[in-house]
Amino acid sequence: MHKFFLFIFFSFFLTLSKSQSIITPSDTIKSAKNKKVQSFKSDTTHSPKIAGLLSACIPGLGQAYNQKYWKIPIIYGIGTYLISNIVLNTQKYNDFNASYQILLKSDSLRSLMEKETLSNFVTQYGVDTQQGANNLRILRDEFQRLRDLTIIFTVVTYVLNIVDASVDAHFYNFDVSENLSMKIKPTLFAYGSPNLGLSIDFNLKK
Repeated sequence: MHKFFLFIFFSFFLTLSKSQSIITPSDTIKSAKNKKVQSFKSDTTHSPKIAGLLSACIPGLGQAYNQKYWKIPIIYGIGTYLISNIVLNTQKYNDFNASYQILLKSDSLRSLMEKETLSNFVTQYGVDTQQGANNLRILRDEFQRLRDLTIIFTVVTYVLNIVDASVDAHFYNFDVSENLSMKIKPTLFAYGSPNLGLSIDFNLKK
């Protein structure tokens, strides 16, 4: 039995070595074409550095470079939402801080402009200033916290925009054609008692 397997092994080895040693004109043409294709792919390969730099300069530009145009509205939608919240929370922080500083003064020391500012603040936000300055201080600090968190989220979104463009550029020429397929289908397993399950088939074609 061992001699039989050795005979098959050496026969296969000799056949393989002979087939590799024979070079036909068609093989030469194919190899030349393959070299051209490889050189063409190397020329058109996306650069992750370029994609990252483009998105660092203008968010979404790296996604356009990778031809992932559908990501651009998402980036600018999230960016617009975050920046508008930064502006809003900053404005509220400034208003509450200004009113808080006014309330720290006694009524006799407040100027007419400060009294008018405080009156407009109460009208705009509906805050009861009779509860004292401490209430305004708590609300002011809360708007400051929200503003700082939104700034952090904005920076994270900006960095993720760069990372996403760079990663997409890495996989720009990744083969996602029909030659690569995966199928999930129900299967009846007949080991012992019949059982119903799922099987995953990978089809890799050249």
